[in-house]
Amino acid sequence: MTNAFVRKARPERLALLVVGVLLAAGTAACGGASGASNGGTANASDKAAWAKTAYPAPDPEKMKQYATSLMNPGVDTAKLAPEIQTALMVAHTPLTAAQQEVFKNCLTHDTCETGTGKYTLAIVDDQVNTYYSVSRAETTSYAIKTGAIAKITYTTTNMNVQQYLSNFRTAIGQKADLIVSNFGALGNQAGQVIAQAKAAGIPMTNGVATLSPDVMSKLSVQFSAPLCDMWANGAASIADKLKAEGKSLTYAQFTGPAGNAYAAYWQPCAEKALNAAGMKKVYTGFTEWTPQGTVKAAAALRASNKKPSLVTYDTFPENFMQAYIDAGDKDMPAFALTGASDIGTAKAFVDAKTKGFKPIIFVSPNNTWLSAIELSIDLAIKDGKGPSADKINWPVNFGDFETFVPQFDLKQNNFAFLGSPLSGEEQELALKQ
Repeated sequence: MTNAFVRKARPERLALLVVGVLLAAGTAACGGASGASNGGTANASDKAAWAKTAYPAPDPEKMKQYATSLMNPGVDTAKLAPEIQTALMVAHTPLTAAQQEVFKNCLTHDTCETGTGKYTLAIVDDQVNTYYSVSRAETTSYAIKTGAIAKITYTTTNMNVQQYLSNFRTAIGQKADLIVSNFGALGNQAGQVIAQAKAAGIPMTNGVATLSPDVMSKLSVQFSAPLCDMWANGAASIADKLKAEGKSLTYAQFTGPAGNAYAAYWQPCAEKALNAAGMKKVYTGFTEWTPQGTVKAAAALRASNKKPSLVTYDTFPENFMQAYIDAGDKDMPAFALTGASDIGTAKAFVDAKTKGFKPIIFVSPNNTWLSAIELSIDLAIKDGKGPSADKINWPVNFGDFETFVPQFDLKQNNFAFLGSPLSGEEQELALKQ
């Protein structure tokens, strides 16, 4: 997803992936919150109370530092939309000790109150896996830090279209002020509920997934981390690197489940750019975004004898890499990733080098944090401060994974996402839900 992404479910931790609606339904009051009713109206004095916490002044030096930690060092932060500058500042502000307790409570309940603010935020997800668990935690953390959100509700489903749309309509019917969704799996089926939310006065922006044009047209703001530009700008360099390594200019294309919204956006762009760079697609596969599916897909790829020099994929590649390491197969392809990477990717990279492989990974910036941008845009609209434009971009480009490895703490949980604004402990908590 990753962008989207992106979605990673591993059977050895399926117990950790049960989130939101699968937890005990109960309202937890934290910090003595009161008056956190659905559909709360914020007046001028209310908005003044969170003006500094929800809209901190941008600090050029810090924003550059934050972008680098997100594995996007080349972005010109001074030219970013104000909503993204705000998101950088808020997302990277540490939770206070009191806010940490609210955060913990919110992640272990499907409804919680924060003790501040006026608005109700509904997080409506369409998949159950570690990416979504961490993304939910980042949205929750961001909401708490703004001081504008009084109540947070959470629902999820694992690619059940009808349940997803029903959860959306429930949030609208309960008069949520803000709705955040990654839209990663089922976003292209959400056009009708997006229109219903807007008609109810709820600002709507897409998250990690760039959706089909007809759905995007229904949004209040069309957000994009433009993966097509990333491929257009990076394909030639990828081909040059493979040629320099003496590899053939062939590639295989993988995603999770067939027909997902995330791949529908990035894969045609990748294919067009790689073909223009003189490369040839020799294989297509699906992993279901699960470790078993990835191991099976890697075995099938090796058995095909196609031997592509590059695998394009939208989530972390360590299960692919491990299949080659375990088999002692030095024909491990390079990987170009259009979704989030995790600590397991870094460990597999180091392990491969230790065992005499020459791993190559072209990595895109962190995208678990894109839900923070989504919330930043929507909150600015709700507060009458935006939008700054109808279309807002977070420019992204491929990076050499090896250059980022030194900034990672390899002692973290294998499934912690690289570049996330969350601390290691906060990710650990998120992955247990």
